[in-house]
Amino acid sequence: MMYFDSAATSLPKPQCVIDAVTTAMLTQGNPSRGVNNASLAGLRCITNARQEIARFFGGENEVDVAFCQNATMALNQAIGSVGKHIVTTAAEHNSVLRPVYRTGDYTIVPVDTKGRLDIKQVEEAIRPDTGAVVMTHASNVTGNSYDISAVGELCKKKGIYFIVDASQSAGLLPIDMKAMNITALCFSGHKSLYGPQGTGAYV
Repeated sequence: MMYFDSAATSLPKPQCVIDAVTTAMLTQGNPSRGVNNASLAGLRCITNARQEIARFFGGENEVDVAFCQNATMALNQAIGSVGKHIVTTAAEHNSVLRPVYRTGDYTIVPVDTKGRLDIKQVEEAIRPDTGAVVMTHASNVTGNSYDISAVGELCKKKGIYFIVDASQSAGLLPIDMKAMNITALCFSGHKSLYGPQGTGAYV
């Protein structure tokens, strides 16, 4: 089979992922709900996952890692917490645009006919009451990737949050939250991270 739908989900999953899921289903109980071996095994697995995610993405602390059902849930939570004017781009997935629309106070920065973004236009869209810039690292439609380091530096200069949708880039493109000044990184686990569907997180 020639598989061309990796932007939706990766397939096939690596054998080590399949083995890990099978082991979890056979040996792990509810974490933090008991002191039996199965419960403790589940807690260790979650703790280790948080530590690896924080390390992999350059997060400051593993306790900042929140597991979600998918990137959409992560983005809804992160965007919903801003409470101020939001700047986003025309390159965004609906998982960004719909919660942004619900805020009622936003500016959408256009992209050109080749899907490219002008960082100067992002800066021009930032107002005194702007709370965050929310944008994708890579588009699942055009394949364009964006300079989130430059936008992160801009957000740091302006003293506002920077929320990144890394659904298409997590596991594929290098991401260092600290170096890129990312406030919240939202991603799914089932694309280039090769995890099972129904997994996601934000840091």
